Amino acid sequence: NLFKFLTKKGYPAELIEQAGLAIRKIRSTGQQAVNLQAFQPVRSYDRFRGRVMFPLRDVRGQILGFAGRLIDEEVYPERSQGAKYINSPETPVYHKARNLFGIFENREDIRKKGEAVLVEGEFDCISSWQAGVRNTVAVKGTALTSDQVKLIRRYGRKVVVCLDSDSAGQEALIRSLPILEHHGLSSRAIILPAGEKDPDEMAKSSPAKWKELVEKSKNAYGVIIENTIKKFGEDTAEAKRQAGDVLVPLLSEIGNAIEQDHWVNILAKRLGVRDEAVRRQMSAWKQNSVSPSSASPPETKSSM
Repeated sequence: NLFKFLTKKGYPAELIEQAGLAIRKIRSTGQQAVNLQAFQPVRSYDRFRGRVMFPLRDVRGQILGFAGRLIDEEVYPERSQGAKYINSPETPVYHKARNLFGIFENREDIRKKGEAVLVEGEFDCISSWQAGVRNTVAVKGTALTSDQVKLIRRYGRKVVVCLDSDSAGQEALIRSLPILEHHGLSSRAIILPAGEKDPDEMAKSSPAKWKELVEKSKNAYGVIIENTIKKFGEDTAEAKRQAGDVLVPLLSEIGNAIEQDHWVNILAKRLGVRDEAVRRQMSAWKQNSVSPSSASPPETKSSM
């Protein structure tokens, strides 16, 4: 319907497809090696059919693209196939790695508090807003980028991170800290109570509790150290090595010597080893690795 509407308005099919609003379906021969340019288009169909729509805006409020969530299959059973969430593809105006959902709507709340609450998806952001925590933005995935951190830094110098409680969310928290550190932002983290898988559920089931969790968030490095040691244990040499493999690169990225020394001491005490052992491991890691914060970040292309 959208494709038909736009073509009637005079927009060429190629432009509609380039904007990510429609997808051209092509006739397949079933061969292993094919020449796509030789295919004849059958029709173009709307990318976001059967989905709840979220406009993706830049800091000036201009719409760059869209995200869409499947409508419940009980409502549209014939449209329930496909990924639960999809985004506009990379286009001349929309680049996922350079934008944050909610940055336009919530930038003034971030400025007033000097702090952004970073969540994963659109519903996390919207539910948090409804619960009264309105300085929230969504990274739309689990890979925080330098460009996204620069956006946050325009309005505040503190970030509270609350990604999903699954392993992917926790790994994303670990990956995000060196980027935040490199850009001079202090970071805190929220641990959701047992049974709550994401901020969306938490904010809807207990808005007051969600606000309390944000206010009482803990230092992100301390949270990661405790979670990592809890995951691997601390009773055997192997468990300590595994925890060190995760935590040593993270602590090596801390730029402030005093803060780094603090967390090195904490880690050494938790593992029951000498500070010097942690420092030697950090030195060995630095000699054999390229620092993520000093390396040039690769160009990011989104394909959801």
